[in-house]
Amino acid sequence: MWESKWASRLEHLQAMQDAGMEVRALKERPKLNPDYYWLYEAYHLLSPSRQLGSVGEYYIPLTEYEAYFNIVNLTDVEQRSLLVSVISKVDGQLLQEKYKETTKN
Repeated sequence: MWESKWASRLEHLQAMQDAGMEVRALKERPKLNPDYYWLYEAYHLLSPSRQLGSVGEYYIPLTEYEAYFNIVNLTDVEQRSLLVSVISKVDGQLLQEKYKETTKN
């Protein structure tokens, strides 16, 4: 996914573009639908709460979702369900990519 590959280099990529260079990574950057920005923010808050083990990172625990719901006072069951569904799928995909990278060599 774009974020996991390029986010740490975003400032550098932007500087290259500002200097007049064509930066393919920025051209290919997906546009986030504003209706789902809250999910993006939730993921970035929840992601560091995952546990680390001998084989790498684990999924975000359900207890962390519950803590997040309490912190932001998210009580709507449909929104909670959507958040857990979307973030767990995104999280699983990112962890799969990280695992493939670490086992590639």
